[in-house]
Amino acid sequence: MFGQATYEFIDNLRATAGYRETWEDVNFRYVDDGSVPEDAHQLAGVPLPPILSEREPSWTLGLDYQLTPETLLYIAQRGGFRVGGFNGTSIVQTSTGATNIDSFKPEIARDLELGIKYAGRLGKFPVRINADVYEERVRDAQRVVYAGIAAFTVNADKTQVDGFELDALIDVTSWLQAGLDYAYTDARYTNGSTHFTQVDAITGAIDNRTVILAPYGDAARNAGSLYLRVAHDLPNSLGQLVVRQDIYSQSYFYYTNLAASVNVPPNGIGPLDPNTKIGGYTLLNARVEWNNIAGSKVHAAAYVRNMLNKPYEVGGLGLGAVVGVDSVILGTPRMAALEVGLKF
Repeated sequence: MFGQATYEFIDNLRATAGYRETWEDVNFRYVDDGSVPEDAHQLAGVPLPPILSEREPSWTLGLDYQLTPETLLYIAQRGGFRVGGFNGTSIVQTSTGATNIDSFKPEIARDLELGIKYAGRLGKFPVRINADVYEERVRDAQRVVYAGIAAFTVNADKTQVDGFELDALIDVTSWLQAGLDYAYTDARYTNGSTHFTQVDAITGAIDNRTVILAPYGDAARNAGSLYLRVAHDLPNSLGQLVVRQDIYSQSYFYYTNLAASVNVPPNGIGPLDPNTKIGGYTLLNARVEWNNIAGSKVHAAAYVRNMLNKPYEVGGLGLGAVVGVDSVILGTPRMAALEVGLKF
């Protein structure tokens, strides 16, 4: 169920309100195809048929003010969630001795954003600037933990992400444009406690574990790019030639949430997967375009990405706590390509 409306209180001042109510029923069941011996069921206990019924709201509230014809100011507050689910390979024992499939709760997010949009001039130069600052707080953040012989989705109690984003361009001349994109992200666990249950595949022993996650995975603190774009109209209506050079850079990050985690006693203390840090990198790219070839709607382009053929890593799979192996995903090496297109 969803509805949204915008109302203008006075000239140039508008309010927006939207609301969504969502009902979720999540079911999990085993199909007995005879592949699991009966004594294995008796060993671990036959899980009760689990059902998760969830009802969560999502909303957006905002004010925007057209300060000048060129400048828009806004503030927005939002709420949302990600549905919960089940860990099919994990069970928990109830106070009555029965067993249930281990489940994880919905992820609840709340954020606040303040921003500005400007399209005008800086002196005699045309410019466009979009900038914002934000804070997002998440309760029961869903994270994957690799431990024992399986992967579990767990809920981290609380996280917080503060950030700043900037997107700007300036027309230096009629043929030269410069642009900048930058994002600062301060992501952290304000309470990284998680709880999950492991079942020994051989003995059926149930192990309830608590792990404190740290640091926040897959979040580089700094990332951004710079570019220069040169455009030139060819004589005799032959079209337009465009050359663009850009540079992208980002700082280091961790590809798991276990690099500085704490495994709460009685299972011991120390990170589950400490060697999962990826270093920052910088890439150089270039592109040449021939637009409206001979006055037609055909265009052609050639581009090179990662011009310096720099080795770099973009992510990974941390199985150090499972099989003692951590794997990284390599970024694309130098790549050149030709492109031909038709606008219609």
